[in-house]
Amino acid sequence: MRSYTVLARLAQPMILILMLVAPCFTDPAVSSQNSCLAFALPQATTFTIIGTVRNRAGQLVTNVRVTIIDENFQTVHTGFVTPSGFRLDKVRQGRYTIRIETSGTPYEEQSQALELQALRKAGGGSEVWPVEFILKYKKGEGPPANTSPVFAQDVPKAARSEYERGTNHLKGSKTDQGIASLKKAVELFPDYFDALELLGMEYVKAGQFEAAIPVLMHAIEINKRAPKCFYSLGVACLKLSRLPEAIEWLGKSAQLDGGSVNTQMMLGLAYGSNGEFDKSESAFKKTLQLGGPAAAEAHYYLTGLYNKQERYREAWQELELYLKEAKNLKDPNQIKAMIANLKEKEKAQAAQPAALAGPAATTDHAAAPASSPAMHETADHSADRAAAEEAKLAAATLAPVPPLSPEYIELLQQTDANGAVLHKNLLDFTYQLKKIHRVLNGRGNSTFLQEHVYEAFPIRGEHVLITLSRDGTPSRTVADERKRAAKQLEEAEKLRLSQKAEQKAGEEAGGYVSAGVTGIYAGKTGYVSINVSTILRSCEFFSPRTEKIGDREMVVLNYRHRAGTALAANHRYIAGLVGTVWIDRADKVLARLEGWPASAAAFDLVQSAAPRDEAALIYQQIRQPDGVWVPSLIRMNAGGRTDLFDGLNWDVVFEFGNYQRFNTQADDIKIKDPVKEP
Repeated sequence: MRSYTVLARLAQPMILILMLVAPCFTDPAVSSQNSCLAFALPQATTFTIIGTVRNRAGQLVTNVRVTIIDENFQTVHTGFVTPSGFRLDKVRQGRYTIRIETSGTPYEEQSQALELQALRKAGGGSEVWPVEFILKYKKGEGPPANTSPVFAQDVPKAARSEYERGTNHLKGSKTDQGIASLKKAVELFPDYFDALELLGMEYVKAGQFEAAIPVLMHAIEINKRAPKCFYSLGVACLKLSRLPEAIEWLGKSAQLDGGSVNTQMMLGLAYGSNGEFDKSESAFKKTLQLGGPAAAEAHYYLTGLYNKQERYREAWQELELYLKEAKNLKDPNQIKAMIANLKEKEKAQAAQPAALAGPAATTDHAAAPASSPAMHETADHSADRAAAEEAKLAAATLAPVPPLSPEYIELLQQTDANGAVLHKNLLDFTYQLKKIHRVLNGRGNSTFLQEHVYEAFPIRGEHVLITLSRDGTPSRTVADERKRAAKQLEEAEKLRLSQKAEQKAGEEAGGYVSAGVTGIYAGKTGYVSINVSTILRSCEFFSPRTEKIGDREMVVLNYRHRAGTALAANHRYIAGLVGTVWIDRADKVLARLEGWPASAAAFDLVQSAAPRDEAALIYQQIRQPDGVWVPSLIRMNAGGRTDLFDGLNWDVVFEFGNYQRFNTQADDIKIKDPVKEP
């Protein structure tokens, strides 16, 4: 694959590399560039501990002291239990002891060990962790306490040592070593419940859902009163689109732990993805009842649910609550734009004649309506409405995807194959490339900006870049670089005549022009390849419909990563995206691709209501007057999410333009002065 690499030496001993694979560029002058970069640390997941205290009769116990101690025996919180219980925000991952001190009451003092580990989210934000205390009466006071069986095992010493080694690895963020030790503990003692439970949870956190299920099933066979096992099992099934099973396991977890905010949140997602909207709504509302503002994410999911049902007023009202209550919100401007979009949908809905009101009247571009101007009109409006409803149901982020008809499968295959043809055609053109690189902070705001402009000329199946400007300052070496380019072109013309050179050029074009970004952010090296061909081959597509871009008819499909499909390290970000592709029906070429974080999808809310230029991933092509398609824009925008693009919290834009046919005959080489940009 052709590659373009720009290496910048930074003021600190950090190295930033931007790589564009589209086709290979050479720019030795850039390696001497110095830049200063301000790095922002990624946000870690924090927790909100919400506790309730009751007696054996189920009555609330108040005015007893609650103390929370960390693993270094330092007090992190102390206070009294109120009728609403107790609460502690912004607690970091780790081990804690919560003690209920009952001096002056008829109850016995009680303590619970608590190990906080992120499960619901990959990183960033706050996760609710509910705890419940059932106090026993002191001997001789109050009604006799009913004892319930406590699960315990006699674990072999060697197995326990491996388990403890595994937990220490996990505490140090050494996931692979931790999993290896837990697996060893299970090998030594196959019925080791604690090891099985933790191993299954770690598999779920790592996205290894298929591996998690048998481990968690075995754990449940050993201990049938394990809400964390049922919860993790439900999450694994949910991610694999096994919705009835997910609902079953999450329901059992809720029965065992009725105060679990996370379980209710996941139940809402499972019910909603399964088309059971009433039950989904109830689960999300219960989430808010249990978690309050700390569970503000449920407002966002309710917005998606209401938007899907065209209940636009309720949708934007929930989103306003989310904007008000959510902590450390990364994209408040995007949320405000979505609220405005939903209000416009409400107005449009109210203005429609009664005959057109209903499912087909939505302007949701993630499930295009029959009545939309972007759609072709047909005589059978009822059939179009039914198709739109089916598309909306299938477009749920976690719902099973129905099989595509053969015509769409063939279209996708031909679109993929045509990528190699387009890649090769690009070698017939010169063009201008503008590369904009922004480093973002945790809220998605830019802390550093760098802009380079180049001219690109084809040489032996690749391109050479001539630097025109850096951060608005014209390059002083343009003349020298042009002389170098002319010399390279002359040498290339001689080699072009050999069959070997022609074969090499033909072999290198294997897919769509792609872009990549690699470098260091906050001390962590990341590498991402924005490759359309990989997305076409590793994702499943659904909800086909027709729209128009200009005068071109487009086939539009939603996509998501196909569960179980392996991805290379630089393509793993694809598993965290959902999005849409636009394919030119006549030319069978990808015209546009958008990708959004799957964690923000919320029943296709972000695709339908967020501004389209704020997508996390954009790939766009334009059709030249002679019918040739060429790239116009490639963008990767983490938007403050360090967990999305291999830790790189950047906004990187590649803009292509000023395409011109280029004759590689050395005698005809004419390199004009660059067109000045405003």
